[in-house]
Amino acid sequence: IAAFSTVFGKLGGCFVSVAIAFFAFATIIAWEYQGECAFGFLVKKRRYCLCYRFLYGLLTFAGAVCTLEAVWDFSDIMNGLMALPNLLCVLALSGTVCREMNRYEYERKKNRDCAK
Repeated sequence: IAAFSTVFGKLGGCFVSVAIAFFAFATIIAWEYQGECAFGFLVKKRRYCLCYRFLYGLLTFAGAVCTLEAVWDFSDIMNGLMALPNLLCVLALSGTVCREMNRYEYERKKNRDCAK
């Protein structure tokens, strides 16, 4: 805001403020939609999506009225917890990945030997 204000005056600062507000609102809507689609895929029942919307709205409101430190702490914890299912899936699929990698290497070596 300060940079735009020095070049474009007060109008530049207002423009950046409004642009940030629109971007934040669009981001909130986009994350809600993405989360609702994922949640709907997991539960396979449309009626539960209304519960998701309510909970999302409640948490969005809580994030808007809480302290910035609390919001960042909660965000860091949730981002850390997202690693758990990813790591479990990587571990569960490691055998399949190794098997497919070995099959790929075998086929590549066989095709290379045939080309000679």
